[in-house]
Parts: sequence; C-alpha cells; structure tokens
Amino acid sequence: MTNISVQNEPSIPAKETLPTMYDLPSENPEEPGLPDVFHDFQPELLRQTFQPPNWYPDKLFCGTDMNLYYDVKHPKWYKRPDWFAVV
Repeated sequence: MTNISVQNEPSIPAKETLPTMYDLPSENPEEPGLPDVFHDFQPELLRQTFQPPNWYPDKLFCGTDMNLYYDVKHPKWYKRPDWFAVV
C-alpha cells in the first residue's frame, strides 16, 4: 500500500471550494417519490466495486440511507443520500 500524506492546511479555503448544504437539492421527506427497483442493489454494488488502490480496506466506509449533517449550528439540517463512500 502507498503511504498517503496528509495536507494540514488547504491552499484554498473550503468555503470557497466545497458545496454547502444550500447548494444541494432538497431532501424534503414530504416530496413525492419512491426508491427505484435498484435502491437496495446500489449500495451493495458500491461495497463490492469501490476499492481505491491506494487506500487500506479498513480505511474505507460505505454507507446507505444515512443522515449526513453539514452544519453544527443547525442539527436538523441534513442530506440523506441513497449510498455514498468515504476514504
């Protein structure tokens, strides 16, 4: 495995480069819509195929239908993606 270096101070402030929760589409639970027939298969496919070559498997996380909070000042504001991966 490759040794991954950590960048302690970004060259550009995160507020200028990363999206905020306001940039993302609404996750209003009252909006109509149901998961498609592939909803349960997508996270498993992600787990089986998401294997970055430069990362240890125990440093990867694949999640499903988990609330992701973006603002500590507003704990009820969150997004709930169907599936996602974190390294």
